[in-house]
Amino acid sequence: MAAHPTAATAQTASSGSSLHDGISPPETNEAQPIPDTTGEPIAVPLEGPFAPWGIPTPPGAEGYEVNQVTQEELNPQGLDQWHPTNDPQSEIIPGQMRSDKEEVPAGVSKADADQAEIKEAKLTNPDTPTLNARPGCSVYWPAPFEVCGAIKNLYDSIGGPTSFLLLPKSNELVNPDGVGRRSEFVNGFIYWHPRTGAHSVSVPVSTVWQRHGWENGFLGYPTTSDISLGNQWYVQHFEGGHVYTHNALPATQASIQGAIYDKWQSMGGHNSDLGFPISDELTTPDGIGRYNVFEGGMIYWTPRTGAHVIQGATLSIWGNQGYERSKFGYPTSDEHFDKDSYIVQDFTGGTLRIQDYVTGDHGSTFSNGKLVDNTLIVFIRGMYGVNILEEIRLDSPMIQAGHQAYPPENGKVATTDGNGNISVFQIKSPVPIYPNYEYNPSGSNPALHDYCTSPSPQFWFDRNSMVAADLRGPCSYHDLCYERNPKDFTTRSNLCDPALRRDWQYVCRASYGASVTRCRGFVDSAYTVMHTYQRVKN
Repeated sequence: MAAHPTAATAQTASSGSSLHDGISPPETNEAQPIPDTTGEPIAVPLEGPFAPWGIPTPPGAEGYEVNQVTQEELNPQGLDQWHPTNDPQSEIIPGQMRSDKEEVPAGVSKADADQAEIKEAKLTNPDTPTLNARPGCSVYWPAPFEVCGAIKNLYDSIGGPTSFLLLPKSNELVNPDGVGRRSEFVNGFIYWHPRTGAHSVSVPVSTVWQRHGWENGFLGYPTTSDISLGNQWYVQHFEGGHVYTHNALPATQASIQGAIYDKWQSMGGHNSDLGFPISDELTTPDGIGRYNVFEGGMIYWTPRTGAHVIQGATLSIWGNQGYERSKFGYPTSDEHFDKDSYIVQDFTGGTLRIQDYVTGDHGSTFSNGKLVDNTLIVFIRGMYGVNILEEIRLDSPMIQAGHQAYPPENGKVATTDGNGNISVFQIKSPVPIYPNYEYNPSGSNPALHDYCTSPSPQFWFDRNSMVAADLRGPCSYHDLCYERNPKDFTTRSNLCDPALRRDWQYVCRASYGASVTRCRGFVDSAYTVMHTYQRVKN
């Protein structure tokens, strides 16, 4: 655990955002050659700090560390039980000390334990001189250090040595500003300031606070202790920002503040599609932009453009081309639909349209009972290094009886790759197949009864979690939406299609939590191919 410096270099508030208030449908089911990938996007090797979340490394962030604490520091433990010393000795009497009768916890010497007992005696006996023990303080055997005042009150209220802080390892110390006070513990700190009160600080939070200059930095003093948000996520609020930590794998510690924090909160904070922040607010190489990386995407900010979200396929394409160094520059809007219901996002250098990267006259390939668009195959292979044809080859035939799908919803599915290797995935089906949906790709109108027609496979397979996101439920509703509006192309294009993308995104989030960049990128590109296919067809 890092010790508090007597002087620290602070990141000024002005360094962050805080101050700135065509596809041709095939005629047959015959497989067609997949086009050469020359000129297509090349998969960005995901070897950087954000690889576990499927996010390429932004320029300048190659050396960033999302986790700077040990496994033990992620799961701190207090003593199983603790009580003050009964009838403590006021001087060392060999063989009569508490340390002679009880095992001294690891990390504390017998000499320190004996000194702690002597201090306990002086604190509990009003007739004993208290030259080495101040009124309003306590000593917690076997640690010989005094914990005092508001810091002591907080320490006692959370369980003292049985709390996550464990035992004190310093007396009360004066902070470099000459006003605040702190006590250091084995597994963290308690800080006090007359403006903010007393609050505990865990080791994971302290690593972030330290790299930003402790209380002399832009974060200032803590205004709360850690607040549990579930699933081992915690937030601690400071005067100048917020620190979020994940104390389970993959472990992260990150600060967020200013306009980026406000933008994130306006979306729903950690309950939004972005999930939790997994990086501090970082500076772009040009010194102008600021950004935070989240589990499910990024938010970029500049003084001229403001704060905007980038996710999914748009993030993958933009990142693949160099982020803000690309021809697109910085985002000037969030992602949105254009007048034709295509996914677009505006940048200082122009508009990024996903359909410019995943549409073309390349035909389709027949796989596992349905056609899959070749442009989608090429895009996913180039952008994410995933061959969706290999991924969806099941070791058993696709068989549907009425709405009873094979493989079963929320069951298991086996796949084979190009080398014949078998993998087993757990299916997650958060959107069930419509009860009255009848799968019948060879019927009179197969385009409406084969789970989203030709462009899309039926699952997205994630090898990190070994979970298969089931896309069939949203597809069944989409097929029926088309069926109920057979001649109304406007409704199909502007209602049915966007609803499919929305439901697919929900499937990604429900299947993989907020680590959805690859799944969402696939959904965005599959939606674009499907939407283009239907527009050309109609």
